[in-house]
Amino acid sequence: MRAQTAPATQNRRIVAGLPFVEALARRMAASMPNSIDIGDLMQDGVLGLIDAAHRFDEARGIKFETFAERRVRGAMIDALRRDAWPRGVRRQRRELDAARESLRRELGHEPSMADLAARVRGRPGRPSKVRVPVRGAAIRGRHRARGAAV
Repeated sequence: MRAQTAPATQNRRIVAGLPFVEALARRMAASMPNSIDIGDLMQDGVLGLIDAAHRFDEARGIKFETFAERRVRGAMIDALRRDAWPRGVRRQRRELDAARESLRRELGHEPSMADLAARVRGRPGRPSKVRVPVRGAAIRGRHRARGAAV
């Protein structure tokens, strides 16, 4: 059975863990697209920290920091996965970006939509119509450019 820690001890652990949550959020955001907001990562990380403080059992013989790190990182990753585009959509986006960059090098200027559509085997007559199947993906206001006004 898990020993219950006093709320005061839980609160001290949470407050002491906040700088770690911020540092971890910044490290994770550095390797992600600019659309990932550090504040959102920190919020999800704090929820993981609170959960860790409530679930921590000193009798197990591990340090709180070790226990909390996995929970905080896991909370951030879970939130990113929950809000992410499906893999197929991300793959199509990468293919379009690669085709645009390739055409930009070949042509020496920004390619037109018709050029881009022809490169990705689209229909040149209607290049602005791209059908992307998105099942079960909900777009929420979580991901915005860093520094963007709320």
